[in-house]
Amino acid sequence: MVVLNLAKGAVRRFALVILVLGLVCAEDPYRFFDWTVSYGDIYPLGVKQRGILINGLFPGPNIYAVTNDNLIINVKNNLPEPFLLSWSGLQNRKNSYQDGVSGTTCAIPPGKNYTYKLQAKDQIGSFYYFPSTAFHKAAGGFGAIKILSRPRIPVPFPPPAADYSILIGDWYKTDHEKLKSILDNGRRLTSPDGILINGRGSNAVFTIEQGKTIRLRVSNVGLQNSLNFRIQGHTMKLIEVEGIHTIQTTYDSLDIHVGQSYSVLVTGNKAPQDYYIAVSTRFSEKAMTATAILKYKNSARKVSGPIPAGPNPGIDWSLNQARSIRNNGTASGPRPNPQGSYPYWNIPISRTITLESSAAQVGGKQRYAINSISYKPADTPLKLADYYKIPGVFRVGSMPDNPTRKPMTLDTAVLGADYRAFIEIIFQNHEDIIQSYHINGYYFRIVGMDKGVWSKNSRKQYNMVDAVSRYTTQVYPKSWTAALVALDNVGMWNVRSEFWARQYLGQQFYMRVFTNSNSTRDEYLIPPNALKSNVPAIFILGDSTADVGTNNFLPHSGNRANFPYNGIDFPQSIPTGRFSNGLNSADFLGANFASGGSGILDITGQSNVSITKPGKGQSPSDYLNKNHKNVIPLGEQIRQFSSVRRKLIAIKGRKAAMKYISESLYFLSIGSNDIFGYFHSQSSIPKSEFLSSLIFAYQKHLKSLLNLGAKKFGIISVPPIGCCPSQRAFNETGGGCLEELNQHSEDFHVMLGALLNNLSSECKDMKYSLGNAFEMTINIIKNPTPFNFTEVKAPCCGDGESFCIPHAKLCPNRHEYLFWDLFHPTETASELAAVTLFSGPPSFVYPINFAQLAEV
Repeated sequence: MVVLNLAKGAVRRFALVILVLGLVCAEDPYRFFDWTVSYGDIYPLGVKQRGILINGLFPGPNIYAVTNDNLIINVKNNLPEPFLLSWSGLQNRKNSYQDGVSGTTCAIPPGKNYTYKLQAKDQIGSFYYFPSTAFHKAAGGFGAIKILSRPRIPVPFPPPAADYSILIGDWYKTDHEKLKSILDNGRRLTSPDGILINGRGSNAVFTIEQGKTIRLRVSNVGLQNSLNFRIQGHTMKLIEVEGIHTIQTTYDSLDIHVGQSYSVLVTGNKAPQDYYIAVSTRFSEKAMTATAILKYKNSARKVSGPIPAGPNPGIDWSLNQARSIRNNGTASGPRPNPQGSYPYWNIPISRTITLESSAAQVGGKQRYAINSISYKPADTPLKLADYYKIPGVFRVGSMPDNPTRKPMTLDTAVLGADYRAFIEIIFQNHEDIIQSYHINGYYFRIVGMDKGVWSKNSRKQYNMVDAVSRYTTQVYPKSWTAALVALDNVGMWNVRSEFWARQYLGQQFYMRVFTNSNSTRDEYLIPPNALKSNVPAIFILGDSTADVGTNNFLPHSGNRANFPYNGIDFPQSIPTGRFSNGLNSADFLGANFASGGSGILDITGQSNVSITKPGKGQSPSDYLNKNHKNVIPLGEQIRQFSSVRRKLIAIKGRKAAMKYISESLYFLSIGSNDIFGYFHSQSSIPKSEFLSSLIFAYQKHLKSLLNLGAKKFGIISVPPIGCCPSQRAFNETGGGCLEELNQHSEDFHVMLGALLNNLSSECKDMKYSLGNAFEMTINIIKNPTPFNFTEVKAPCCGDGESFCIPHAKLCPNRHEYLFWDLFHPTETASELAAVTLFSGPPSFVYPINFAQLAEV
């Protein structure tokens, strides 16, 4: 009997199923986007290149929204490698899961899709999106985001006649994968080859009507260069910086540093002809300029005259301009109240953090760092590791508050910070290049910047009246920039250099803004699609840890759980046959053949059978009375899979079916019942001989699966079964774990690891992950607090000697218990196990985790 988890008649794709609802305000409108990401030919600088297209477009489609709109963006990845989009400037309030960077979100596998659920909560202004994975940003995939004010909220300027988004940035003619390879080999990139304006090196056109005013939203989406933006014969009135209305100052040109966005008004008060829009590099060794056209309606003359010159090359002009940009305190923001109503000048600073960049060789390769820590990406998104309390992925505090000036080291750097703290961040730049820093999830007030080294006396020059807030700030060469930040957004947030090669080689870290509160008022629940995997199906074989009701269909089976209180937390509180209060680990996976009470040996779990020393040429399975099935042993489960395989071939054809089977994952969780049976049978077979026969039988089963076309195996070994509540009763010294039984589990794990290593050497196509259930469980038992468990010895249902049956003693706080009954984990523990297997470190799942296994 094949039982499909949470679905009928079909094999589900692998996706972690968490029964939660996304939290967005029901009254706010929804906007839906359906995007396909692919490679295509582009010619931005006049030569053919491979670019990243979204719905066939380069740059990608614009996003138009209104404050508080819910944005549902389904992204299909047709690239041959994983891909993510991030949303520069969108705060993703209470929802860093959707931030689209490697520390928060699983990358979208090739051929798969991911649906982002964003909300423009209390935001207006000009932003953009871009690809955050690998070095994809150098291939395109970026586009503009425009968030308009709600109709009832006044804006401090008349409606413009037109509203244009302009994406500027430096660009390489070299393919992005070659650029990535240069960086991976520890070398620096040369200067970019040119500048793009909306994906073109020249000839982009923006139309204006004489006497009318238009709005230009200009974002620097480039890789490293600060750019100056100007229009021949015209001035620009600055009205908004990254979602903040500014005092309306008029400029001839604007320095827009990489990652920044500005919004200006331009009035058509000149003769009706064409005029240059010029964009040129600033503070760079290689001077580059690109042009576009401001075209008057009914223009009588083509563009003429010299391209307008940029400002002085030194930093003084740019520094003074940056200081002149001020917050418009009387204007409404996304809400009716004025932007100046937040009294930041009265809030005590609780902490000062100084961030200092550096460049060095580590192991003979170029790296970049902040406070001497060069960021090393983890295999598991940090936010997911934090949520599921997966140890070994990162350490809070690995990013120090101040420069250490020690030799550069690599680490998965995370800065710990308290929710609702008000902090001061000093960006100190001792290098000869201009820097640009971004903080995801946050605006920060730029209260000061100057040449030299920051000191406490520097606070005397802070702007404590109308400092502008933004999400990206420049730091001039040999200079500092000071920012004040109210930490009002719980989550894991990326702090990075916008100089993309430096970011890629380590100049970034994550800031963990934390609260002990579990309220959705402070942080939304993890989205149901947080974990993704690139396998067509997962087939599950095993015992009661994975059984979802198979034994219900065995008329003589006594190993059932189809009665209360089992299933009390399952939808509609249905006792489905799972040995759990709700879901078990298999429910987070796929198609299920598991049978409670079964084992590797055919004899395990059958009635009236004991293990004795077999005769010559016999195995313990030869003693099975095949007419009296109490459970479905592993061998029979494999025969059931073989039947499914035949049906797949009939439906899909042999070639397609075998591809499906070879790319699928085979999850096996079995062995505990074999060891239980042996240990308590007082068998005359020595332990070593029994375990060897068990491993031999396991090998035969795995080879059977290999012969059927299976290639990828996710195998979980036996947990410390001597710590089950049922076994603690056998410990005469006071209810501790039965260590002799635990030793059987440990020995089995070692032998199983050796078996898998040998098999994978024999079968070159075989790939595997081995979950160390012993270490995973012991880690919780020894230190339950970080995992929010308060009881790791007693069962939630029943007590240490009685089973979980109707009217048994039932704990009210089931999510705080490790064990559901005498043998099985709670739903909470099962979910933690599934996530650890999926994305845990080598100490718990080896040599690769399930997510990595899915990608090979």
